[in-house]
Amino acid sequence: MATSFYALVTNPVARLARRGKVFIDSPMPLPPEPPPDPGDARIKGLARGGCLWLALLTTLLLSGILLWFADLRENQMFWRNAGGYPVELRDLVETSFYPLALATCTGIFLLGWALLFRSRSSPAVWLAQVLVLVISVMIVLGAAVVAFTNNVSNLWNHRPLHAHPEQGVDE
Repeated sequence: MATSFYALVTNPVARLARRGKVFIDSPMPLPPEPPPDPGDARIKGLARGGCLWLALLTTLLLSGILLWFADLRENQMFWRNAGGYPVELRDLVETSFYPLALATCTGIFLLGWALLFRSRSSPAVWLAQVLVLVISVMIVLGAAVVAFTNNVSNLWNHRPLHAHPEQGVDE
């Protein structure tokens, strides 16, 4: 006999029936259970998986910004103020590239660790979350390739490793 927790708490006969001491045909009927609130399940689902999705999408956004900053850092016109870029953007890229890279890589590592041990979600949801994380990793690797190819190009053309025109090294 399956009796809900609500019935066990509110009806002493149901408690006794659960223990097998009272027949179900007792004079005191079980009270009806209240209908479940449909909004309650959505809130619980959002609290369970929504925070992980928010962190994954934030990491994806940070990865995209990191790729954009890596492309700007290796663009010679960006550092000469000749491409129409604002000076504030140049200062932002110069000061925040490495902290952004550290935050993005840390987020990818922690989310990868969390997804590795996550077993509450369905396989389809878990696979979608892993796919978003893999896309973030690919974008970060793309930013690393942009920086690596520019540094190899600098070495190949006998310039310093991280040469930019702002440092007085022109082509």
